[in-house]
Amino acid sequence: MDDKQYSKELSTKDAAELLNVKVTTIHKYVKEGKLTPSNVASWHIDNRKYFYEADLLRLKKELEKPGYTTGDVAKILNLHTVTISQYVAKGLLKAEKHIYKGRELNFISKEEFDRFSKKYLGKKRAEKKEFYDKDSETAWFQRFANQDGMEARILIEDYEPVLVTKSGLRITINEIEGNGYLPQTLIIDHGYVSKKGYATFAFSYQDKIDYPLYDFIEICYSHLGPKNMKLGLEESILTLEIKPYVFPDNLLNEKIVDLLNLHLKEGSITPSRKGIYIDSDHEILTFAAPSSLKKKVKQASDEKNITMEELLADIVSNYFNDGN
Repeated sequence: MDDKQYSKELSTKDAAELLNVKVTTIHKYVKEGKLTPSNVASWHIDNRKYFYEADLLRLKKELEKPGYTTGDVAKILNLHTVTISQYVAKGLLKAEKHIYKGRELNFISKEEFDRFSKKYLGKKRAEKKEFYDKDSETAWFQRFANQDGMEARILIEDYEPVLVTKSGLRITINEIEGNGYLPQTLIIDHGYVSKKGYATFAFSYQDKIDYPLYDFIEICYSHLGPKNMKLGLEESILTLEIKPYVFPDNLLNEKIVDLLNLHLKEGSITPSRKGIYIDSDHEILTFAAPSSLKKKVKQASDEKNITMEELLADIVSNYFNDGN
């Protein structure tokens, strides 16, 4: 028996509301053969088309997207569709091909989108300019202590900063003051260092509040200030970049200097009469470009909140790192 006999009939207007489309779209579906009026033989006499609710629900299911398109993901995450397509091509974002409205498209499931967006947004928060929260005056790896002398340090878990005490207690950033913990290192807002480039260090993230390199990061907070630093975390590797600076001998003990030499990736460390000089080892590289290209570089650097020089240096570095 045809269950349509027991299906509710809806007018064209109601059908449009059910499918969340315009009335003209319903007429288009009829013309294309996607919908057939229940009164197909008499609608000219009735002066109105009606549709079985069962047919409308079937079509609604057919019209539903089998997930997020790359365009949907790009819009939600405020990225370019090309960027999302590159993530898919590299396997960082899993997609499956489905036929939708006559076209074969990549679709990302809700579960995969949730996984990717959580990881992506977490990494965004862990970018090199997000290590210092000026409003709360807290920074990654900053030391704290309470009135009982219990030591603690801000560590990173799932790309989120959290205060970890020596006893292993975890305290969220918003609850630090309420738990009686005060910073032991002041973060000073020094002016920009005009010397070119950064010295770069890369080392494995350590879930230890007494790791010596975290002490060095704190020294940089006090003597260089956040403006002259970059600090990022990716795949358990911390990258620290600092502007050229002479650290007095009494600030850096032998153990810290040895660790810095071990994990130095770019730049140089030179003992001097004034102290330990950490330099960027950068040289000026210039080239002329059309004004139209310069405008694009300026726009891209503004979007990334970095200087044009930093953007171009990243592009050139990535070019050679990719094996070209």
